[in-house]
Amino acid sequence: MGRSAQPGIDRRRKILKMLRAGSSIDTSSLSRSLGVSEMTIRRDLRFLEDQNSIVRSYGGATLARRINLEFQFDQRRQGNLAAKQAIGRVASRLVTEGETVFIDTGTTTLEFARVLARQGIPITVATSSLAVGSELWGQEHIKVLMLGGQLREGSPDLTGPLCEHSLQLLQASRAFLGCDALSPERGFFARDTEGARVSATMLKYAAWRCILADGNKFEQQAPVRYAGVDEIDLIVTDNSAPSEQLEQLRQSARAIEVVDVNVGAKEAAEC
Repeated sequence: MGRSAQPGIDRRRKILKMLRAGSSIDTSSLSRSLGVSEMTIRRDLRFLEDQNSIVRSYGGATLARRINLEFQFDQRRQGNLAAKQAIGRVASRLVTEGETVFIDTGTTTLEFARVLARQGIPITVATSSLAVGSELWGQEHIKVLMLGGQLREGSPDLTGPLCEHSLQLLQASRAFLGCDALSPERGFFARDTEGARVSATMLKYAAWRCILADGNKFEQQAPVRYAGVDEIDLIVTDNSAPSEQLEQLRQSARAIEVVDVNVGAKEAAEC
C-alpha cells in the first residue's frame, strides 16, 4: 500500500515545488508537466488544499502561505495610506541627484520609494526590502543595490549577519527608515531583534538619518529599540498623531516635520 501511494506523494511534492517557483500555476500546465490527467491533478490539488498548503482557484492554485503574506502586507500598507503617501512625498524632496540612499523595510518607506520611482532623479538605493526593490527595479534613473541576508518570517525583507555585513561595505549620504512603534521619550522600535539590527546598522553607515512614521506609530508597541530620538536628524510624521505626544517629540527631536494629510492629498490630486 505504501508503494502505491508513493507516486501521489512525489507528485504533490513536485506541485508544491513548482508553486514555490512561481506565484500560481494552472491545472492543464501541471497535467502536461507531470504526465497525468487533469482529473488526477485536481485530486492532488484538493488534497493539498485540505492540508492548508494551497489555495485553489478556477483552473489552478496558489501557495496559501504566499497569499497570506501578500494579503497581510497589503493590509498593513492600506492602514493610514493617505498619511504614508503624504510623508513619502515630503521625504522625496530631500533627495538630490547622485546620492546613495538607504531605505529599510516598511509600508511608509515603500510609499517613499514609489515617489522616487516617479521623480526621475538619478540616485543609488540600497535596501533590505524586497517590496522596495521590486518597486524601483527597472527604473533607469535608479541603481538598486539589494542587500544580502535571510528572508524574514512574515515580511518581504532581508535580515541577518549577511545583510548587516553588506551594509558595512557601503556608505550612504542619507538613510530613510520606518519603525513599528515610536515613543517621544525613548525613540524608535522594531518588532524583532533581526529587523532592529538592520535598522541600527543603516543608521551607523549613513551621514544623515530620517525616520518616516505615520501618526499610528505613536499608538503602537514594539519590543526592540534601535535608535533614540536624539540620534535622528529629521522625523517626518503627520497630523493624525496625538497632539500631546507630538509636542513631546518636538521638545526632544533635532528636527520634525508634521505633514498635513489633507494638504498632501490635494497636492497628489494636482500632480
